[in-house]
Amino acid sequence: MWYYTLTMYYPPHDSLRNTEALLLVGTSGVGKSAIARHICETYPEDCTSPTSFTTRSPRPDDASGAYHFLSHEEVASLKPTDIVQYIQHPDGNLYGTLIDEYRSRISVIDAMTSSVDDFRNAGFGRVAVFGIIASSPELQRRLDRRYPPDHPARIPRLTEALTCLLWLQDNPDVSLILNDAPTNGPAAVEVMTQFKSKIITPRSDQLSTALADDITVVTQLLHGQ
Repeated sequence: MWYYTLTMYYPPHDSLRNTEALLLVGTSGVGKSAIARHICETYPEDCTSPTSFTTRSPRPDDASGAYHFLSHEEVASLKPTDIVQYIQHPDGNLYGTLIDEYRSRISVIDAMTSSVDDFRNAGFGRVAVFGIIASSPELQRRLDRRYPPDHPARIPRLTEALTCLLWLQDNPDVSLILNDAPTNGPAAVEVMTQFKSKIITPRSDQLSTALADDITVVTQLLHGQ
């Protein structure tokens, strides 16, 4: 697994009970960040996306404001109640969120599957998880475009993608949203429609098949097919 949960820090009792967490999980390239941004722009009074912190160095292609860059020493100096959750990358860098980032009624979060249980146990008034997937041809196109065969991160990212897809397959209580549209708008609307209804939509045969096809495609890509 490319990411794993290191430790869970619990916030003060009741500090998040009036906040709802809307988690978007999915492979790289399926549009999670764009969907989160669309939701927050459409519902600015209710929704924000917490900015994560990381101990890695800034990269030239990082979007402005994408992360709070902290040193390992700065993270170590934080009180446990300052941190909602974090994960450790195999290279030793940390990624997580601070309690001060959860200021709105609904926090829309691009989350790793390995951190879902941490969010569920963090004290939020409600946690809703949505799996974002794409049709297998579209997923392969996006993965090949983002991580072509000679890209140094291709194998780790494909491994991460397979881990995510298998997690979604093993957690049928998570609603699946198909996102093939280039604008990401229809998927964002569907996420918020289901989120507001507070009803878990059973997976259709079509979505279950799309997920299984994605698993097959990523497995084949990992084996160089």
